Amino acid sequence: MQKLVTIYFDDSHAANGGVTEHLNDQLRDGWKVVTMVPVGSSVGSGGDQYHPEEGKAKGWLAVLLEK
Repeated sequence: MQKLVTIYFDDSHAANGGVTEHLNDQLRDGWKVVTMVPVGSSVGSGGDQYHPEEGKAKGWLAVLLEK
């Protein structure tokens, strides 16, 4: 059996293991990662004090799981 999971990420998720956190329940339930592919991303041009989110990498991962 397989299933596809999509995960949104940005710089803050990469620093604290956010992708792993999203998959913990499935991995504990016996699912294994078959493949992980970026399916869209963007990088801002650099933030300032009013828009600190600008300049951060953001995107989606598609993760194929199998049991």
